[in-house]
Amino acid sequence: MRFFKSRRAATAAAVIVIATAAAAWIEASRASAAPAASAHDVAVSRKASQEERNVREQIIQFYQLRADADTESAGDRAALAALYLERAREGGDFADVLRAEALARKSLLLREAHNSETKLILASALLEQHRFPEALVLAESVLQDDPLNLTHRAVVAEIRLELGDYDGAGSMFNTLWKNRASLVVAPRLARWEEIRGRDDAALGLLESARDTAQKRKDLPRGQLAWFNIRLGEHELRAGRTREARGALRKALQLAPDDPRALTAMARFEASVGNWNRVIEIGERSLEKSVDPEILGLLANACRATGNAERAVEYDRVIDVAFVSKPGPFHRALSLYLLDRRRQIPLVLAKAEDDIATRRDVYGYDVLALALYRSGRIPEARAAMAKALRMGTRDPLLRRHAAEIGEAGKG
Repeated sequence: MRFFKSRRAATAAAVIVIATAAAAWIEASRASAAPAASAHDVAVSRKASQEERNVREQIIQFYQLRADADTESAGDRAALAALYLERAREGGDFADVLRAEALARKSLLLREAHNSETKLILASALLEQHRFPEALVLAESVLQDDPLNLTHRAVVAEIRLELGDYDGAGSMFNTLWKNRASLVVAPRLARWEEIRGRDDAALGLLESARDTAQKRKDLPRGQLAWFNIRLGEHELRAGRTREARGALRKALQLAPDDPRALTAMARFEASVGNWNRVIEIGERSLEKSVDPEILGLLANACRATGNAERAVEYDRVIDVAFVSKPGPFHRALSLYLLDRRRQIPLVLAKAEDDIATRRDVYGYDVLALALYRSGRIPEARAAMAKALRMGTRDPLLRRHAAEIGEAGKG
């Protein structure tokens, strides 16, 4: 028991170290509020982010040494899994997701009882891999043990939403509305409001969550950036480009090298036709991680700026790194291939496999476009109707619906 208490104390101390370092750097970087970060601001932010990463690496090494010394320690392996998962989200290294999954499973093998948080870590690692049914089983087992836990309920609602179980997700989100100020609940609830076409409600939730997060001094820069990314992406879908640019610039000011922020900003610049900026941002992102969406954006940007040979090179990387691999496709990759009229039979097969277990509106959107590109117009229209069934206002869905609706006319 004493040993267990010492482990808890060490965990708390590690968290305090992270929080203290993060808070100091966050306060330093907030001194500048210019619309676009200057070179000095970027340097300060990059230094701050690196400091946080250094602290995290030290803590990872600390827990790794403990785990190596004690092969029966479930707690140390759970702590390592959480740290690897955080590093994966901020650094884009998929190997860290697999490390987190393996460590969480080992922790649960060592101690299943009173280890519900590790089950949620494992569920999160599975979510990162889009293994939604497996994640749901784990999350629901945790919720069954503690049905009033806010985090557990929010995670289950999120997974049901991703799977397209909108009745189940809606019932759970209804019970979470009174907790909408919680940072655990607000982004997930905002996504639900977006899906059902309530964009103003979603915007209010995201703005409130962003503002609440900015007041916190214990959140790492990557998490603060994520709230701005989420808000910026929503603003972009709603057509508010000025607001979207502001939120995404703030995200990059907080975390200049975060692949999530870089991808979101590259997507924004592509939406306004600023192709040289897409190339600049996309190449920075590739230095951190190889992402199919970034590669597609870079290929489009090269074509738009007259560099067809470079575009072909990016397409070759997409084929080798992603198209040729087994497993489901990233949906952004599927849409890119369909827009380029490439690999249509393969994308259709992947979309049909995906929709067998994940019947959400975006899955039906990919399926509809793949059917349309395959010349199966009536089936494409039926799938598109399912993509629009919730009243989602995403312009991507509306654009695909218009294209499919016009098929065969004139």
